[in-house]
Amino acid sequence: MKKIILILTLLVLSTFAKETLSNSAFNKLQEAEKFIEKKEYKQASNILKPLLKDTNNITTSYALQSFASIYLEQNKYKKAISNYEKILKLDAFKTNEINRVKYVLSQLYLSETLYKKSIKYSLELLKSKDTNKELIYQNLTLAYYYTEEYKQSIIYDEKVIENKKRLLDEYLQTPKEKQKNKTKPNLETWYKILYSSYFELKQYPKAIEIIKYMINTFESKEEYWMQLVLIYQNTNGQKQMLSTLELAYDKGLINHKNNIQYFINMLLQNELYNKAALLIEDGIKKGILKDDKLNFKTLVNAHLNAKNIKRAIKLLTTNVNAKDEYYEILLGNIYYNKSNYKKVISTLENLKFKKNTKYEGQKNILLALSYYELEKEEFSKKYLKKALSNKFEKLRAKKIIKQLGYKI
Repeated sequence: MKKIILILTLLVLSTFAKETLSNSAFNKLQEAEKFIEKKEYKQASNILKPLLKDTNNITTSYALQSFASIYLEQNKYKKAISNYEKILKLDAFKTNEINRVKYVLSQLYLSETLYKKSIKYSLELLKSKDTNKELIYQNLTLAYYYTEEYKQSIIYDEKVIENKKRLLDEYLQTPKEKQKNKTKPNLETWYKILYSSYFELKQYPKAIEIIKYMINTFESKEEYWMQLVLIYQNTNGQKQMLSTLELAYDKGLINHKNNIQYFINMLLQNELYNKAALLIEDGIKKGILKDDKLNFKTLVNAHLNAKNIKRAIKLLTTNVNAKDEYYEILLGNIYYNKSNYKKVISTLENLKFKKNTKYEGQKNILLALSYYELEKEEFSKKYLKKALSNKFEKLRAKKIIKQLGYKI
């Protein structure tokens, strides 16, 4: 932006200025501009200060404009704005030069998040015949968007897109060797704003139409697929949401941990446990998800809910994350529910658990019941007796003893 404004200043000095300023004032302004180009702002300021007191408003306006250029180079945008506003109040320039100042102000106010003022000057410029309407449309698109006036933003954004498409067609028709000297028009940014505007207005069918166009037209970026998923979620389109996630993942377009975790959660919520388990395993294999305790727990539970018992057992007997009392008891329960009582005993009997914990109590109950099923009453009573001394499993042990008719 700073370069644009500085070029404007130099162009003005070479035409209208020479015709209307005294030779002395014109020469001083040119000298000041040379210092500005060399970033010698102090010397430029010393030349310009006397010109601010000149009785000729045109001279004063050019001096203000040169000072504005200095402020822009120094990133002092508020001071630059003040100078340009003073130029407008003096009203000494020709209409086309005034419009240039208004355009610069519309950009500066936009960059300073003073959107209402940017809109004011942009709308004034639209009424003029000698301004670049396309640039004004861009300003208005952004200013209205940031003020959350999405309907107005859409009006001007669609004009911007229409023009960008025309320019893109011209660019694509240009021979490749000449394309190197041209900048390819950027449509993607303006489609992002258009999509976001429709989304904020909750006009989801239109938002879906635009995001699908973006997926097919631009690089199939992960963010666009996730935006489509978000719309389906907001419109309770569970089937479309899941199929979109699955399609994007199969295409290799979902690679961020958070997005994969979101996909997993959606599968679990919809009781698609087998798909969730396969996704976790694939994510770990690709290095996107960590092979940590949290993902391990989700994976084991997904396999169990999917009735993939053999896969769950393999994980519980081979994975380093399974070396935990919780998983040892879980494995014992799986074997017990499969009536594999010998496996329960071989898995749990020699393990040392922390004394008087709920897991120690559960271990003793499982061993007692397994020995009972194997008709080894002596061992069954031994572990029920231990369970009686456990504060977590004492009541349960008493009930089992009563049910089995034991006397302990």
